[in-house]
Amino acid sequence: MSPSSARSGGLATTDALLLTAVFAWAALSVIFWAGAAINAVLSGHQVPEVDLGAGVTAIAGHRGNPSAAWGRTVGPAWLYWTSTAS
Repeated sequence: MSPSSARSGGLATTDALLLTAVFAWAALSVIFWAGAAINAVLSGHQVPEVDLGAGVTAIAGHRGNPSAAWGRTVGPAWLYWTSTAS
């Protein structure tokens, strides 16, 4: 049998990039949810459920109305983006 060409324990570049992308997506989702949660509490509304795609939807298609992205009232857009940026 010949020696195996398997990795010696380190991550390949593509694996590292994929892992970085997954963790970045998760971190951004939590940041956007935290902005929605802070905004909802300060506006007197219920905190929305965690939704990994709602934050991206808010920034991509509902910048002026984040409540549409989250599927429930989270408060005014200016407070949402201020809370998210904080």
